[in-house]
Amino acid sequence: MSFQASDTRKGDPKLMGQINQALILNLLRNGNGLSRTQIARKIKLSKATVSRVVNGLIENKIVSVIGKGESKKTGGRHPVILSTNSSGRFVVGVDLGTTNIVVGIANLKGEIIKKIRVPTNCGHSVEKIILQISNLVEEVIKQANIKKNLIEGIGIAEAGIVDSSSGIIKYSPNFNWKNVNITSIL
Repeated sequence: MSFQASDTRKGDPKLMGQINQALILNLLRNGNGLSRTQIARKIKLSKATVSRVVNGLIENKIVSVIGKGESKKTGGRHPVILSTNSSGRFVVGVDLGTTNIVVGIANLKGEIIKKIRVPTNCGHSVEKIILQISNLVEEVIKQANIKKNLIEGIGIAEAGIVDSSSGIIKYSPNFNWKNVNITSIL
C-alpha cells in the first residue's frame, strides 16, 4: 500500500487509520529520524493524530525512539526522535523465476538480512514448487534467526496475471499455471 501526503481520500475511520499509518511509516523509513512534530508538518496531519498512530507503532515494536533532538532556541522540551525499528518486524520476499527461486528476509527499513537462491525446476508440479518455496521460506527465517511472530507478511513476485486480493495466480506463462491459489498452499 503506497500513499502520498497529497492523497485526499475520504473513507471510514479504519481506512483513514491505515492510510495515516502507511504515510508515517513511509516517511520514517525514508528519513533519518524524525520527531512527531516534523512528521505532522511533512504529511499535514494533526500532532494528536500523529501521536496516536506513532504510539501504536511503538507499542507494536514497529517504530522505536532513537534519541532526543535539540530544543528550540526559545526553550521547551527536547523532541523525541523516531525511526522504524530495524529489529521489530520483518518481511519475506519470494522471486519465483524460471531460472531461480530467490527468497529473502528484510527488516522494515528494507535492509536484507538473509537471502537464499536455488535453481528452479520448471518441470515440477505446482505442489512441488510451492512446497519448495515453503521450505525455502522456513529456511531463510531459520538462518536469519528470526521468530515467526515477527514476520509481517510474505510477498511473492511471479510473472503472469495475479489477483493480489485473493492470492490466486490466474495465469503464469512461465509455469503454465492457471488459477493457482498460492496463499492457501503456503
